[in-house]
Amino acid sequence: MATNDKKKNVNIELLRIIGCMLVVAAHYFMNHRLAEDGVSYQIPVIFMESFVRSCTPIFFLITGFFLFDREKKVRETIRYVVLKIMVPAWVIIFLGNFLDRFLNGQATLLQCLTSPRLDLQNLSYSILMWHNGAINAYHIWFLFALAYIYILYPVLKLLCTENPAMTCTRRYVLLISIGYFVCKETFDTIVGHQVFFFPAVFAYWPVVYILLGYEFKLFYETKLQKAEKTFLYQMLGLGLFVAGSLITFGLSYFVDLAGNGMYGEAFIEFSSFGPFVSSVGIFLWGLSVRIGNQKVQKVILSMGKNTFVAYLVHLMILIKLRSMGMEEVISGIVGTNPFINAVICVVIYFVVAMGVAYLYNWIKRVILLHVHLS
Repeated sequence: MATNDKKKNVNIELLRIIGCMLVVAAHYFMNHRLAEDGVSYQIPVIFMESFVRSCTPIFFLITGFFLFDREKKVRETIRYVVLKIMVPAWVIIFLGNFLDRFLNGQATLLQCLTSPRLDLQNLSYSILMWHNGAINAYHIWFLFALAYIYILYPVLKLLCTENPAMTCTRRYVLLISIGYFVCKETFDTIVGHQVFFFPAVFAYWPVVYILLGYEFKLFYETKLQKAEKTFLYQMLGLGLFVAGSLITFGLSYFVDLAGNGMYGEAFIEFSSFGPFVSSVGIFLWGLSVRIGNQKVQKVILSMGKNTFVAYLVHLMILIKLRSMGMEEVISGIVGTNPFINAVICVVIYFVVAMGVAYLYNWIKRVILLHVHLS
């Protein structure tokens, strides 16, 4: 559903907010899987984690939704990748490395500023090799993934051209990619070895979500946007989301954990079958939900445009607040129920990250206004 706010789509902005919050939740659960004995796993946490694994795929689907709106020149693409993707990634990688002692409660901010310590090996490796092991910034792998997608843009643009022959080719490529990355690899993991051969057109799983995002765009423009009632689509989307999440948990509990007692995380991978189904479901629901209240639309649009910065900074905020003992304080107040603790902590982390994003964008607007006036 489009609005007049610079042609922003309120449904897409809602999905950005949902995706950002789910990313925060995913990183919260990553640190709470193990029980207090340090050996066994907290099954309620793994169960809840199964419902947030559509987090990053939502952003890939949104990218595919808009990526092919207009023709992009090579120079324009390179400029966008460098300024809008790589520079923010490098800045966050540097800050995570530079502020490591402060974020983990080992030094004050002043000590970090006056006596800086950098892990140059990790810093250089993360920047030059697009490595996802950056100190306090491992979530930046998503930006590197986007850069890969833009490198493939000329090929993907050919596939995402609306003529009968190319439409058939694109959907054939998408079907093969789903068969390889989603179905075959999940099945091979369940069995424990490769059962049969299946071809892969692209050697990178995010392409599945990019092409699927484009198909969602076509479906939205031809069906959802024109439909008077979308209740059935909303119910189908919610059904797929819940089903995919339950599949994720079922495979994690009955196959992954049941194997040798260790949680290998194989079935929470974004290309695994369960997260794929739940991602399709939540995206369908987000596109089909009707938001008629103008005030609610304004709130969603305002939050949506701040999600990128919130995504960039949320992990450092999570690490810092955790080092300050926030989670222990909450547990002392509300008890040790993992669900209640998770909801409260994730909401706090998300709200603080959004607050930082609003502050950053406000300062940015003030500076730009001052430069313009001068």
